[in-house]
Amino acid sequence: MNGSWRNIIESRRKHRKKKEETTDKYRALDKQVKSSCKADKKAWLIQTGTEAQEAAQRNDSKTLFRIVRELTGMQSNSNIPVKDKSGKILMTEEEQKARWVEQEY
Repeated sequence: MNGSWRNIIESRRKHRKKKEETTDKYRALDKQVKSSCKADKKAWLIQTGTEAQEAAQRNDSKTLFRIVRELTGMQSNSNIPVKDKSGKILMTEEEQKARWVEQEY
């Protein structure tokens, strides 16, 4: 990843202030930013896909699943049940909110 799009973004910001005067230049820079971002994303996806294939060939499931989570945007489910003072799981939102209020005070 070359990061050239960052330089283009800075240049685009400078010219945006003078947008009325330099509309054509702004549009050209905007196109460059978008195409550069697309190219960088495509290169990253190819690199990540290659890394995933290599991990699969090495039977490295930890790396493979990390890459899959990264590509799919999967997030871990952190729904931890709220329990009352006696250890009973609270099922309704009202009960859970009441318990949170109890814990804060």
